[in-house]
Amino acid sequence: MKVCVAGGYDTVNYGDYASFHGLRTLVTAEKSDSVFTVLSRHPRDEFGKDFPDVTMLQNLDFPDKKAAIGKALRGFNSGDEGGELAAVAQEIASSDLLLIGNGRLLVDKTLGPARGPLPYFFFLASLAQVSDTRVGLYSMTLVPPKSPRGWDLLRKALHLCDFLLLRDWRSRRLAIELGVQPSRIQVLPDFAWMLASEDGGKKRGNSNFSRGNLGVNFRQQSLGFSLSPTQVAQAISPLQAVFNFRPIASQTYNVPGSTDADDRLANQAVLETLGLRVDHHQEKGLWGLLREYDNCDALLTMRRHGLILALARGIPAILWATESNSSVLAHGLRDFVVTKSRAFNSTSFKRQISGQRDPTTVAIAQREKLRKDFNIAVLVGAS
Repeated sequence: MKVCVAGGYDTVNYGDYASFHGLRTLVTAEKSDSVFTVLSRHPRDEFGKDFPDVTMLQNLDFPDKKAAIGKALRGFNSGDEGGELAAVAQEIASSDLLLIGNGRLLVDKTLGPARGPLPYFFFLASLAQVSDTRVGLYSMTLVPPKSPRGWDLLRKALHLCDFLLLRDWRSRRLAIELGVQPSRIQVLPDFAWMLASEDGGKKRGNSNFSRGNLGVNFRQQSLGFSLSPTQVAQAISPLQAVFNFRPIASQTYNVPGSTDADDRLANQAVLETLGLRVDHHQEKGLWGLLREYDNCDALLTMRRHGLILALARGIPAILWATESNSSVLAHGLRDFVVTKSRAFNSTSFKRQISGQRDPTTVAIAQREKLRKDFNIAVLVGAS
C-alpha cells in the first residue's frame, strides 16, 4: 500500500515525529508492504534523518514566513514554474491513501492569499478526491475556527474525508456539528502512545526526588493562552529547593519568523530569569529526545506529547496544561495534569508525582487500546 502523509513534519516537533512513528507501526503491522511519502517544506531536515526509509517530497509551502509574504501556495503565483504542484498532485494521485495529521492542523490562521493551514489541507483533500484516492485525518484535534470563512473551509475539508481518526471526544462533537456522519468518525488515543514499552518501568529514577533531575519543557506560544517567562519562573521557583532543573526541548524549529516554535529559547528565558545557566546537551531527533527523558527522574512539561513520551519511557510526569489542547488530554489522565498559573508548592508537587499511577502501566494501557481499536479496513475502505 502506498501512503502519502501531510502534516506538520517540517517544524522539528518531535511529538509529531512520535505520532508518525505510531502510524507507521500500526499500518505496517497490518500491511507489511506499505511505503510512505511525507510532504514537507524542508524535505532534508531532521525528520528524514529519523525516518531514512521514508520518501520526503517538497510540499507547496515556502521555507519560511518571510519568503511567503503576499504569496499563495507554490504553483499559484505569477512566475512559479509549477514543478512542486505537479509533483504533489502526481504523488497523491499515485497513492492509495492520503493521511492528514497529526495534532491541530486545521487551524483558522491566514498567512496570505490562499495560504494557511485550512486552505492548504482543504486543497490536498480536494486533490485526493479528484484522483479517487482515499483521504482521512489521523490523530487529530479539531479547533473551532475564528472566522466565517474558517468555519466554511473546515466543514468542506471534513466532508471531503472518507474517515476521521480523532484523539478526543470534543473534536468528535465538533465534526458532528459540522454535519459529518458519526459512522465516519473514530476516537482513538494519540498515535504517539505506540512508543510505550514494557521495560519502561526499569527507567524510573529517584522515587524520593531528593535533588533529583526534573526535566522542564516550556513553550513560547500556544493557541489562546500564554504565560510570560517571568510568570513561569515565579511559578516553578519553589521547586528549586527540591530538584535540579534539566531543560528539555520537544520542538526546536528556528527559522526566520518562526523562533517562537523553539522550546530551547523558552527554556532559556525561564531558567535565566531564575539565575540559572542553561546548557542544552540534548541529541537531535526523536530518539535523542527519548534518551534525554531517561536522564530525568520526573518531567514538568507544557507539551501534550511531552507527557505521553515521558510516560512511555516510564518517567513520572506532570503536564502543565496552559492551553485547551493540553487540557483535553486530561480525560482519563487527570492525575498527570495541572492547570494552575500560580506558584507550585514543592511538597504537594512531590506528593503528586509520587502518588501517580505507574507510568509504564498507564502508557501500555493506552497503547493496547490503540492497537485494539485501530482498524486498517477503515483506512483502505474494505468492508
